[in-house]
Amino acid sequence: MKRDQWEGDHRVPFIVRWPGYVKPGKTCSQIISLTDVMATVAAIIGAKLPADAAEDSFDMLPSLLGKGERASPSVSDYAGVWRG
Repeated sequence: MKRDQWEGDHRVPFIVRWPGYVKPGKTCSQIISLTDVMATVAAIIGAKLPADAAEDSFDMLPSLLGKGERASPSVSDYAGVWRG
C-alpha cells in the first residue's frame, strides 16, 4: 500500500469477481482507495456506519455494479496534488 503523494504504486488494478453482480470483463476508470473498502462493504451488507467511523471512506458499490462512477475525491485530491 502506498502512503505518499508520489505516483508509484497508486495505479494498481482493483480486481473484483462477484458472479451475478459484476459482469465479467467489465472495466471502470473510477479511482478507488483501500479506505473506500470499508464504506463499500458496509453498503454491500446493508450496515450503517457511525458518523465518526471511516470518514474518508466512500461507497464504490455503484461503480462496481456498473451503475455509474461515483463522484468522489481521488487519491491525488487527498495528497494535495493540484489537478488542473
